[in-house]
Amino acid sequence: MRLGLVGVAVLASACAAVAPGAKFRSNETKPMDDERVVDDFENHRTNPVYGEVTVVENDEKAGLDVVDGTLKQFRGQNIEVVGTFEMRGELHGPFYPSDYLGVGRKIFCWPQVPLAWLTVGIWLVIPTSYFCYGKTPTDREHWVAWVKQIVDSAGGNLGVVTFGPRKDSIDTAKGYVLRVVPGEASAPVVPAASASPSP
Repeated sequence: MRLGLVGVAVLASACAAVAPGAKFRSNETKPMDDERVVDDFENHRTNPVYGEVTVVENDEKAGLDVVDGTLKQFRGQNIEVVGTFEMRGELHGPFYPSDYLGVGRKIFCWPQVPLAWLTVGIWLVIPTSYFCYGKTPTDREHWVAWVKQIVDSAGGNLGVVTFGPRKDSIDTAKGYVLRVVPGEASAPVVPAASASPSP
């Protein structure tokens, strides 16, 4: 019987998905703005809300032009770097209130946190606590939405991201928050024709 409960709990814990943690650093040194971006991301990461945001992976097919180590253009349009971000998947247990993606999981698990502390961890052997272990999903759909959210929270409209460790099982994302500058792309510089010597 107990083994059956443990099996059910392990299967259920796979559904106890939690959102990733994030760090953001603006291109200009503004720690208060960095904290505001992370706070906004954390407030929306369970239900991402973002505007028109494009996400591209950092590879040769992305259409990015790099000049002297600095991103300059995206598909012919000028861009400005807003900042950099890093996100990591997390593992959570019933010792503190996790940011579960499901509201039902929060209602079920958050009251168990004080019980885990008051019983000095003895509560963790109770089968109901097994449902409160969770980890960040590794599927691409969730991670793209989280990247779009942090780009939007930072005021950008383009995210250049590198997912890791593999494209089919993601637990980290890092990259740039960019803003595509409206207007025409800068025209290529044409060298002036040299004057031919007169005969």
